[in-house]
Amino acid sequence: MTAGSDTGSRRTTRRPTVHYTAFALFDQSLDAEKSLAVLQREEVQAETVSLIIRDRASASDRSSAPVGDVARALVASAMGPLGTWLRGLASLIVSERGTYLVAGPMGAALATLSVGTSQRTGPDDRPLPPIDEDELGDFFGEDHDESDSIYQILLLFGLTEDDASYLESRLVAGASLVSVTTSDRRMAAQSRNEFDTQGAVFLRVVVTPEEIVRLTSQRLAYLSSARSTGDIVVADAVAPLRRMCHAGPDGRSDPACGRDLVDQDGKAIGSIDDVLADPYLDEKDGTPRVRYAVVGHGGLWKIGRRYTAVPISYVSLPDHGPAVLGVDLDVLREAPRYDRAGAFSRREELSVLAYFGVRPYWLDLVLDRSRVDRPVLREHPPVPVMAEAAGPPGR
Repeated sequence: MTAGSDTGSRRTTRRPTVHYTAFALFDQSLDAEKSLAVLQREEVQAETVSLIIRDRASASDRSSAPVGDVARALVASAMGPLGTWLRGLASLIVSERGTYLVAGPMGAALATLSVGTSQRTGPDDRPLPPIDEDELGDFFGEDHDESDSIYQILLLFGLTEDDASYLESRLVAGASLVSVTTSDRRMAAQSRNEFDTQGAVFLRVVVTPEEIVRLTSQRLAYLSSARSTGDIVVADAVAPLRRMCHAGPDGRSDPACGRDLVDQDGKAIGSIDDVLADPYLDEKDGTPRVRYAVVGHGGLWKIGRRYTAVPISYVSLPDHGPAVLGVDLDVLREAPRYDRAGAFSRREELSVLAYFGVRPYWLDLVLDRSRVDRPVLREHPPVPVMAEAAGPPGR
């Protein structure tokens, strides 16, 4: 190689920029708010600041209020003017984990990996620009588990597996995470010290890969584009439910598929068109956890037939004969419709569960990472039987 070519090679070689992320976990949302206020006062760039906080109000509220309304109330009561300073503020439904208010680079990454569809909550209801998740998805692999999104994002930003698992469990329990991602090492250290002053219960400064910073910055720009009118993005995650009436890898389908359905008086209502189960197997018998029976009813010769996802606690499956539905036909007719051709989103699940008066099952799931082969979700308490379930409106 000649001297000239060697010089040219040196000119085109760029040393990667080192980025740091200062993590802080707060048990009290007020402490998290104070730390954000300090960052704003110190003129830390808003696009470097991440926030992840669970919307505990939505976890306990069975009303059918739009998720965006809950997010706005949370911002008004807990974040105040900081809600207009944070970048890419979004209300995000994370599979098996609940609803979170997120912002900044980590919030944008979560929205990319967990979202089935994203829409604005403003009056014009304009959709966000499409997000291509292929690049970011390459860091996870094609089979990444949506319910693991928070844990995986924390790993991507540089935390160890133990720290990521700990933070995820604390976030599910209601703690608040604030972080600053910057190429200025001194700024990262100063942020860490300020977090300590504000009462953080967990502190780390780690190196974050440059490629992760680049990709999440792009996603954050998309989310921030929806904030020009002060709207909050509502990110609607697709529920990871399996359709059991379509033969799986083992060639078998659920025995409930196709069964006739009657009400509690024995009057014909329709039939079970499909059975929806989550991807986690029951730890006791290794069978899928069935969550819904898709009931087909109405129509003439099945023309104009209506479909409804009914929580499985309202369906009784005797050994012989038709299945029995625990609600009247009038209640079934007024229930939210189920679109067989589309994806069953988490917000649609919330609407169905609120209508039937059933607590969201993912609020009672605990992730057990002690299993070496794959994590297992333990359920506490178990799904109630039909007789124990709360009745829907009109019962």
